[in-house]
Amino acid sequence: MEKAEKLLMEIENVLGMASELFDEIARLKQVEEGMQNTKRKIVYESIYSLRKRSF
Repeated sequence: MEKAEKLLMEIENVLGMASELFDEIARLKQVEEGMQNTKRKIVYESIYSLRKRSF
């Protein structure tokens, strides 16, 4: 019974780490989306600024 309990504890540990990794991946995807939106905004502002100067 002791080996089975140790195995269950290790499985719980692995599942806990997997859950943390999934949470971190979700957080990183949000950061990436934010960076892409910021990049898009900078590009649009640059284009607008260049157009404004040319007229």
